[in-house]
Formats: sequence, C-alpha cells, structure tokens
Amino acid sequence: MNRDIAVEKAIAYNVTYCKDHGILKGFLENLSTEEVNMLATEWKLEDAPRVREEEGEQRGIQKGREEILKLFDAGYSAEEVRE
Repeated sequence: MNRDIAVEKAIAYNVTYCKDHGILKGFLENLSTEEVNMLATEWKLEDAPRVREEEGEQRGIQKGREEILKLFDAGYSAEEVRE
C-alpha cells in the first residue's frame, strides 16, 4: 500500500474513532474535510503566510459575493451594485 494512502486512512480512522468516543469531539466536528486532509500532508512553517493569505482572500471573495447577493435581494439593479 502506498505510504500516503496508508497515512490518510490512518488519520481518517483515528478522527472517526475519536469522534465516536468523545475524544476532542467538538474540535474534530468543526474540522472540514480539507483540514483533515491537511493532517496527512507535510507542512512547512514557511508555507503558513502564503496559505493564510490565500484563505483570507477566499473569505474576502465569499463575503463580497454575499454582500452583492444581499444588494440584489434588496432590489438594487446590476448598475447600482456595480457602483
């Protein structure tokens, strides 16, 4: 079995086991699939600022989309939203 696959399966098993047995349950339930997958990847400290920036950018984009939809829902036209 490929080492990476074995590590991923071990992490998935242990996360499920911990959830089922109430070990760090609240913490683990709030993890996304992506975050659990990150446990299996090699992490380098120098990557942290770039990853944080990318995550912040994605949150900003999502927040912008939500704001635009609120404006449309409030009856603003595309031109008014653009302004």
